[in-house]
Amino acid sequence: MTTADKVLEAWRLRTSKPIRQRGDYWRGPSPFRSDSDSTGFVLHITGDEHGAWKDFVSGRGGSLYTLARELGVALPTIAPTADTKRGYDGLADYAQAHGVSADVFEAAGWQDTTYMNRSAISFPTANGRRYRFTDGNSPAYINEPGYTPCWYGLKRAVDMATKDSLPLVLCNGEASTVVAQHYGIPACAIASGEKRLPDSLLDALTAVWQGDVMLAYDCDDTGRRVAGEVQAQLEGSKIIDLAMDNHGDLADFCRLWGKDALAELMRRGRKVKAAAVVVEEQADDYMALLDGTDVIEGKPLLVPFASWHTLKGFAHVISPGKLAGIVAASGGGKSSMLETIADYYIRQGEGGCWYGPEWTAAEMFARRVQRYGGATLTQVELHKLFMRDLIANVPDNSMTGELMKPDMLAESKRIARVIQAWPGRMEYYQAQHHLEPLLETMGRGIEKRREAGESVTFAVFDYAQVLTPQEANKSDNVYEYAVGLLKQFVQDYHLVGIVGSQITKSASDESKSGGDIESHNAQWLREDKFNLFVTLRLEYGDDVYGKKVRTNRGIINVAKNSTGLTGTRKMLADFSRLTWKDESWQ
Repeated sequence: MTTADKVLEAWRLRTSKPIRQRGDYWRGPSPFRSDSDSTGFVLHITGDEHGAWKDFVSGRGGSLYTLARELGVALPTIAPTADTKRGYDGLADYAQAHGVSADVFEAAGWQDTTYMNRSAISFPTANGRRYRFTDGNSPAYINEPGYTPCWYGLKRAVDMATKDSLPLVLCNGEASTVVAQHYGIPACAIASGEKRLPDSLLDALTAVWQGDVMLAYDCDDTGRRVAGEVQAQLEGSKIIDLAMDNHGDLADFCRLWGKDALAELMRRGRKVKAAAVVVEEQADDYMALLDGTDVIEGKPLLVPFASWHTLKGFAHVISPGKLAGIVAASGGGKSSMLETIADYYIRQGEGGCWYGPEWTAAEMFARRVQRYGGATLTQVELHKLFMRDLIANVPDNSMTGELMKPDMLAESKRIARVIQAWPGRMEYYQAQHHLEPLLETMGRGIEKRREAGESVTFAVFDYAQVLTPQEANKSDNVYEYAVGLLKQFVQDYHLVGIVGSQITKSASDESKSGGDIESHNAQWLREDKFNLFVTLRLEYGDDVYGKKVRTNRGIINVAKNSTGLTGTRKMLADFSRLTWKDESWQ
């Protein structure tokens, strides 16, 4: 039997009340309270050995394995680890045991030394040096006289997390911090001890970090206890099950997963997502939703541009089953706007689908790397040409491509790894002759992803004028008929839908002279087909020859907002990075 099967069996043995299944979710009375008759205990099983649980009455929760432990279910040893609490033949041996070379620790200031007539490794912290004795005797660690606990690696971890839009990771031990940061994980620890956060260090942490926090403490009883205590101190933090035996820690996790350690840790850090629930009693479901004791299907998504939120309604939060339309002239930044929005969602852990005939999935990934400071798509294509010629032994003077500079090559690879670790995932769909088979294929893909435990919450269609319905007749506005199919699709699959649309060339030319877009869009798509309808118009200026040239200034007009206000907002584009910023201009 799998661990999931054993847990379900142990749960049933502890209650006489029924346990209901909804997809991958199981709901019923708490197995920890014999008198429980509510359905506030939820278990989400995402695989034979993976899952998460939450007791909405007590507020407790954790992974499938933490539930198994509490129910007395034996756990398999998934990743055996060596006992690192032993003697070492110096720093090189110590580093090797932690899965890295000595230069990784040396770069962090660690060095071989002798202290109190014992062989040791010395390393600096904010409040003085600490020593890890290597002779195998007790105590294993000692501090300089007058030492007080402090954060180790916090500043660098915050810098890493901020730069790469990742959660901060708290772990146990300076060695785990060094190894984790080497693998791109923004980890930090309290120097001198595995304990709940002292008030002074809690204040120091919250003063420099207000984002998400993941707790990756050691896989022993002390680590599990401390993780629970720290989670109570940091609201919204998430305990990560490293799924190793009692010797395992974050350094062992990195040694096991290698270059994939960051991506695997972020995957484990995904929040429990939505699943299907059969609506039985509207009033009961509504109250359960408010109490947080029900599993809801679909979820609303926050619009990533804060300046729109003052208009409230769907300019702030878009509900599943609703459509947002973004209209712009050709070359007016529409695709970059859609990509900016999609990136925001997948960085938050939301899964999505993208339909766009202009770019392949590989090109979309290259554009994403470009967006965060990597090589441009043009540079990538020229580099590809160069490498093709190089492999084909083409003479240097006949090569058609251009080799990417080493610094840009390294930075682009780094950004690609960071993007790979984002908790959300985008699936791309290429052009099909008709819209209906495209939606059918996309729907099957969404079902499979959800069955595998992945959350899929939004779909982007770029753009409406390439969506050709199979059944529209001559009397229909073919584009509005297509949007009608999209609306039914996002309702059926409980998705937030985002649709791009272009205006005619004559209208595009007029917009360069300051003309509005709305009056020209009626022949394409009317705003009443959408729940949120937005037009994007770039500002144009005259160059020295009197020719119209676009600027990076855009005017957003929220022309339709079903549950809120309408109005205009100013934004800035960075066309070299294919992105829009929530900033105004004068």
